[in-house]
Amino acid sequence: MKMATTTTPVITSYVEMFGDRLRDLRKKRNVSAREMSIDLGQNPGYINGIENHKAMPQFGSFFEICQYLDVSPSYFLSIYESNSDSRKKHELNQIVEELSEKQLDALYVLMKGLVE
Repeated sequence: MKMATTTTPVITSYVEMFGDRLRDLRKKRNVSAREMSIDLGQNPGYINGIENHKAMPQFGSFFEICQYLDVSPSYFLSIYESNSDSRKKHELNQIVEELSEKQLDALYVLMKGLVE
């Protein structure tokens, strides 16, 4: 779970963004960092270390975090979107998944009209 001692500004920025997105999403789910760490089978400070930009999850743990928070890995991997934009897109996707076929058709027509 340790980061290399020599990091580039891009890596540092990504680590910060990842931790911030994790914290925002975890809080939205009303789960404590300690509870999430334990639920993932990690030590109690695991998530806290990631959120405080001291560590990054290993590959397998990354996917477990995504599954636990019910998000696509792309939620964390897009370094070019702002946290706010990524969150909005994720929330819109969740809303769309709950729509009936008729509601989805109406939304499609509305959105298509917005971009034309």
